[in-house]
Amino acid sequence: MKWKRGLFVTIGALAVGAPLALSGTFFLWSFNYAAATYLLSRQTAMWKAVVLDGHWRAAFDQVDVYWGHPMVMKLVTVSLIALFCEIVLLVVIGALLHFQPWKVKPPKGSARIATESDLEEAALLDGEPGYSILLGSYKGRKVRYSGDSHIYVNGPTRSGKGVGFVLTNGLEWRGSLIALDVKKEMWQEVGPARLAMGQEVFLFSPGSAESHCWNPLDSVSDWPRRATEIENIANTLIPSPDRGDAYWTATARSIFAGLLGYILDSKRMEGRRTIRSVVRLFSTGKDLAGLMKQILQDEPNLHPYVADKFRQHMSRDPEQRPSFEAHIMTALNAWNGELMAAATSRSDFDIAQLRRKPFTVFIGTPAGDLGTAEALIRLFIQQVHDVLMRALPGKDEPHKLLMMLDEFYQFGRLPEIVDKTPLVAGYGFKIAIIAQNIPQLDARYGKPIRDMLLGNMDVKLNIAVGDKATADYVSEEFGRHYVLREGWSSSPGRGGMGLGSNTRSGRFEAEPLISSDAIRRFDNRKSLLLVRGHNGAVLDKLHFFLDQDLIAARTRVAHFGEALNVPVLEPLNEGPLFEQAPVAVTAAPEPDIVTPAIAVPEPAAEIAPPAAAPTPEPYLVQALEPAAVDAVGPTSADEDEEESFSLDLPAFDGLKKLLNQADAVAKTHPAVARLKKLVEEDANAGLVEPGTDLSAFIRA
Repeated sequence: MKWKRGLFVTIGALAVGAPLALSGTFFLWSFNYAAATYLLSRQTAMWKAVVLDGHWRAAFDQVDVYWGHPMVMKLVTVSLIALFCEIVLLVVIGALLHFQPWKVKPPKGSARIATESDLEEAALLDGEPGYSILLGSYKGRKVRYSGDSHIYVNGPTRSGKGVGFVLTNGLEWRGSLIALDVKKEMWQEVGPARLAMGQEVFLFSPGSAESHCWNPLDSVSDWPRRATEIENIANTLIPSPDRGDAYWTATARSIFAGLLGYILDSKRMEGRRTIRSVVRLFSTGKDLAGLMKQILQDEPNLHPYVADKFRQHMSRDPEQRPSFEAHIMTALNAWNGELMAAATSRSDFDIAQLRRKPFTVFIGTPAGDLGTAEALIRLFIQQVHDVLMRALPGKDEPHKLLMMLDEFYQFGRLPEIVDKTPLVAGYGFKIAIIAQNIPQLDARYGKPIRDMLLGNMDVKLNIAVGDKATADYVSEEFGRHYVLREGWSSSPGRGGMGLGSNTRSGRFEAEPLISSDAIRRFDNRKSLLLVRGHNGAVLDKLHFFLDQDLIAARTRVAHFGEALNVPVLEPLNEGPLFEQAPVAVTAAPEPDIVTPAIAVPEPAAEIAPPAAAPTPEPYLVQALEPAAVDAVGPTSADEDEEESFSLDLPAFDGLKKLLNQADAVAKTHPAVARLKKLVEEDANAGLVEPGTDLSAFIRA
């Protein structure tokens, strides 16, 4: 784009300048010829014709007619020599006026406010909507950043960060999007546009009764990588203390990692692989070390990592164990709540698909609940980093992720952002950190880490500045320019005659391009943009609710808002922790149960049930259809009585309900197991009449 514009300018300059230059040269030569005629021959006719009457062709016509005449050739030679000297003189004068060598030159490297050509050189005016970050406008043209670096956005409360950056980019960005949305404003205003792009839109709102769900353990890999990933989870949920002995924290992390490994490795935890299950391990009423010992006895095939972690804790000082365990329980306190447990009980989306199939996640935890959900939100951010940084984007992962962390200060310390910011750009996602001012970052991280963090942000957009520390930082980033300071000095004349002399002197002084005070008083309709390697620019702010292009884009997709919905979280139905959760299993051959001979009890009249026992619902055998029974022959002579059959649910719902409810008792009571098998055999043979009440058999 830039080279095309330069080519057009050059062609235009030549088209206009060349004729003017030729005309000027011709007029100057004609003047020289007329002057030479007067000076050499003392004839005034040519001078009058050319200079006084304006017949500039008279000199050319005379040369054309009398070409070869000695006098004419002499005049031509003199006029051409004069023309050459005049051209040289004009060039010298022009150079002197341009370079002004008599003036003291300012030092090089002076900063200046970026112009439109500077923005074009920085490739900020040709970004593709939806695949670049919208920053503002300049002389009516949208300013967009298309690079891979991260963005820092600064602005106090109610300064326009939301309407000028967050909402505008949420509306346009076509890759995956993760954004903090405590007011649920993005969900309402931007959600329809995300749906219109063909994306799934989720509202992850831990702490609320309405939320999509995400289970951090669903993204954990298998062994041996699992060990590293669960330790990362432990490091995030149990952060290092700002002061004090880190030994207690490190040990608590080690224990927690072992418990996570057990939840993921144990077959008894199938269907309950959640952080909530770790919390429940502390609520069994038993000493944790004793529970670990019992688990190792009951489950000898646990992964060595888990077994080693358990044994390490069992060997610790019994008086110190409660302190370590209390450290874990304090960190996991949020999972004692039903809403937090339910929000992390399953995963409605897979963060591993962010680059493969774009979708949107709004983190909608209410502002008042951020303290409770802070650890989980930090874990979510950490896992996004870990999962996407396992490998560079493949050919089937063409999409990029934009993570907008509004109110960055609220998250506590995020080492994932600080440590991995220099690395993640090559992994297909960029981060926009949005804060109110520089002191917020200093309070959370300290100045050295803040400088390191912002040093990796190539783009810094200052929507507004309201404090001196931030204004000083922005002023320094804009740079300095040199200003000539001039002064006069006078000296008295010699001999007291009163004849003195005045001398003018000057020097260049560096001063801020935009002072700190000017930045704090800057036009509220403007924003200040800093891009690494380029001059700072002053942009016009965007407004999500006033910009006509953005209004039109929202209007086109407004009807998609009807499809936005958030599920209501149901309380978890938690059974006994160490009993395998019920799962749907197809019928399989049952083991042969050796049942001793038992006496059949007398009729129920002699064995009356307790008065408080509820009357069981009668189970009626329904009509049997041959197509509904799929017999499986025995595999050996020892298994003649082992048969497997499947029931068609519409035809055998009542009988299946009877047999399934009898399973739990049948596993521990041989008599009931035998009864169940007899009923199955009679049903298979068609000996049980439809409508038969089986309640008496169950009571017996």
